[in-house]
Amino acid sequence: MKKTITLVFILIFVLITGCVKTPVKKDTLQKDVQNNNKVAAEQVKGKDTFKEKQVEIELQPPPAEIKPAEPIPTYTENRAFSDILGFSEYVVGPLDVLTMTFWKGTTPEIVPILVRPDGKISFSFLEDVPVAGLTPTQIDNLITERLSAFVKKPRIDVVVKDYNSKKVSLFGAINRLQTGISGPGIYPITGRVTMLDLILVAGGHSEQADLTKVELTRKGKIYSLNLYNALFQGESSQNILVEAGDRIVVPELSQYQEGKLPDRKIFVLGEVRAPGLYRFKKTIHVVEAISMAGGTTIHAVEDDTKVLRGDEKRRVVLASNIKKFLKELDMSQNIALEDGDVVFVPKSTISNVSDFFNKISPILSGLLYPGLYRDIYTTGGGLRFDTGPPTKSSQPTSVPQVTP
Repeated sequence: MKKTITLVFILIFVLITGCVKTPVKKDTLQKDVQNNNKVAAEQVKGKDTFKEKQVEIELQPPPAEIKPAEPIPTYTENRAFSDILGFSEYVVGPLDVLTMTFWKGTTPEIVPILVRPDGKISFSFLEDVPVAGLTPTQIDNLITERLSAFVKKPRIDVVVKDYNSKKVSLFGAINRLQTGISGPGIYPITGRVTMLDLILVAGGHSEQADLTKVELTRKGKIYSLNLYNALFQGESSQNILVEAGDRIVVPELSQYQEGKLPDRKIFVLGEVRAPGLYRFKKTIHVVEAISMAGGTTIHAVEDDTKVLRGDEKRRVVLASNIKKFLKELDMSQNIALEDGDVVFVPKSTISNVSDFFNKISPILSGLLYPGLYRDIYTTGGGLRFDTGPPTKSSQPTSVPQVTP
């Protein structure tokens, strides 16, 4: 009995304990609420941000389309072939030479005929037959039809012997072969001929050729073609058909072009380690010229460097602040030099340009006009070296004065 009562009390205690809520601290509850609110706010903010980004992406303008290269026009009157009969055949023009074969039984009678400047020919019983603009097959049919009025069932063969009416000019980096006609020159167009066909017939491009920048001049307008892509990547749009009157230039690669440029010279004087005359081919600037001369000395006033340009009649001076260029990268101070320029790096600041010109004038005269300098400063003019009696001259010799 006691055991039963004890079990009943334990069961009632468990039930009462399970129904009572565990007390929660007020601070902990507030923190949980704040955290839940913060997470919800971030989620809402993330949705808004996503919407903003989506709107921004939608509002961005589309990328600019790359304009295709300007198509190269073709002119019917300059085409050297025709497909009117279903196959490509040369179109005859003035000054072409045709070979006419007239069969008499089994005996051929071969006659060369020149197409006159008016585009007409005369053959056998026929006079002034217009053939310019026709193919050999069309001429054959035309002559056969007209001869039928004089000869029973005439047999005629027409072929082109000399192609003189349609020609193209080819210049630049083209190989010269030991045999045959090759290299740059004027070539006849013999039918359907592409750019690569023409170059191959002329001997092929040289090792120095830049096939990516081939220049075509047609009807006075210049176009650029990439024959490298046509040759090695099969891009047929670049390998166009040539037409009468075309001018094609295959340039050399830049590294080979520089070697063929004429020598230009400049003088670098003043506070440099190796003053003197320096030669160059491609365009150089003041800093490069000074570097060629070994750089400046410790006494150089780099911010007052001068560039003298012009001839004895009119010479101008350009100021170049090398220090400003080196420290602040002011590109305007690094002047591009021309043939005959004189770069002068002073030891002290040049305050009076006119006085500077008067002092440097004899030096410039000796550098630029050595013959005149020799005539004045020898015993012929009366000074240093005994070179014999003076030469007779109708006009007195004078040193040209340089003025700013």
